[in-house]
Amino acid sequence: MNIEEIYLRHVDTIYRLCHMYLKNPDDAQDATQSTFEKLLVRKEPFESTEHEKAWLIVCASNLCKNMLKHWYRSKRTDVEEMAVLPAKETPHDETLALLYELDEESRRLVYLVYYEGYRITEVAKMDGVNESTLRSRLARAREHLKLALEEDEE
Repeated sequence: MNIEEIYLRHVDTIYRLCHMYLKNPDDAQDATQSTFEKLLVRKEPFESTEHEKAWLIVCASNLCKNMLKHWYRSKRTDVEEMAVLPAKETPHDETLALLYELDEESRRLVYLVYYEGYRITEVAKMDGVNESTLRSRLARAREHLKLALEEDEE
C-alpha cells in the first residue's frame, strides 16, 4: 500500500466531501489531512481501489460530523461567514451551490451519487442504511433542488 499514490488518487474527492460538510476551506483542509493521517495508522490492506475510496469517504464523513459537533465550532464566528468568499471559493456550478441548502445527509447523498458516481446500493453498504431509505432521501433532495432551481429561473 503506497500512501502517496492513494493520497494523489483521492485527495480531491475527500477535500470536496469535507468542504460540503464544513462549508469552510480551512476546516475542510484540516479534515482532509486528518483523514489521511488515519490512513497512515491503518494496518489492513484494502480489497480494491473502490474499497479504499469507500473507506476514505466514510472516515472523512465521520471526522466532519465530529468536527461539526465539537463545542468550539458552535462558540465561534467564522470569518468566511462575515465576509464574501473570494472568487476561487465560490462554487461555479449553480446546482452545487444549492447543495449547501440541503440537510447534511441529503447533501452527502446527492454529492456521492451525482458528483462521485456511486450507486445507491454502494452508499447503503458504506453507511449501513437501507437502500429504500436512501432512495426516499434522494427523491426528497431532488425535489428540493428542482424547486430551488425553478425559483431561480423566475
